[in-house]
Amino acid sequence: MAVDGTVSAADVESSAVNPANTARGIAFMMGATLMFCLADTLMKLSAAVLPTTETMFVRSLVATLVVGAGASYMGKLNHWRFAITHAMAIRAGSDASASLLFQSALARMPFADIMGVAQLQSLSLTAGSALFLGEQVGWRRWSAVTVGLIGGLLIVKPGSSAFNWWAIAAVGAMMLATTREIATRKIPARAPVPAIMVISSAVVTMASLPGAVFQQWAAPGKSELAMMIGAGFFSLCGQFCMISSIRSAELSVVAPFRYFAMIWALLLGYGVWQHIPDTLSLLGIAAIAAAGIYTFRREQLLQNKRRSLTN
Repeated sequence: MAVDGTVSAADVESSAVNPANTARGIAFMMGATLMFCLADTLMKLSAAVLPTTETMFVRSLVATLVVGAGASYMGKLNHWRFAITHAMAIRAGSDASASLLFQSALARMPFADIMGVAQLQSLSLTAGSALFLGEQVGWRRWSAVTVGLIGGLLIVKPGSSAFNWWAIAAVGAMMLATTREIATRKIPARAPVPAIMVISSAVVTMASLPGAVFQQWAAPGKSELAMMIGAGFFSLCGQFCMISSIRSAELSVVAPFRYFAMIWALLLGYGVWQHIPDTLSLLGIAAIAAAGIYTFRREQLLQNKRRSLTN
């Protein structure tokens, strides 16, 4: 990585075969899951009092101002023009749409359930990396994607009283988030990570403003304001970890480690709301996690085989 915060083409090309880059990508992914779970916990708490679009606006505004000021001070925005691409537009638009759908569902679904649905993104990323990024995904990992999909259906329970429009919104948010991450991989390597973060956060901030027309915004109290600022901080840290993870290693390798989010979600869901998922939801979560772990193990075997053939 260059001193100005950019990533060279050689960095990206070698990330798939460099064990150090792979380990760093996995560590960043695990850190991202914790940061995002903490942010979502604070957002769900604040959404019990304030409209969804208002909480989105405050969180994304905080993230935009903080990362923008910090990146500008450190000179990390000097090459921001490299990020202004078609892929960046897709990333920012997908990010804004996914945020609206996810935050709407988050305010109305049990915490562990919606986080379980969100974990389908790991398997959808594996599929997307094959369809749009040209990464090699064999029939075994496609089978794991199918198992994960079945697990997702166990969580949202189509046809039951638990299935509603918010469950559909959660699935839609997951698909849009998958589009966002695939677009991230397509952004030129020389585009600085802080620039990508600033642009995405700014678009989410602007996209939430029309909500003031359709929802009755109210002045937040000190506790709600503190929670939304805290959510913005944790979200910012999560975005940095996520972008760094995707750009450090192959998407199909780091994606399964999103399942660490379920550990945090179960602990936070019980600790904050005393909620324990029902049996079907737990089975669905277990199926998604098992499919993701298998996907990772399969990729590791293939990498070892490629290295042995090279040697």
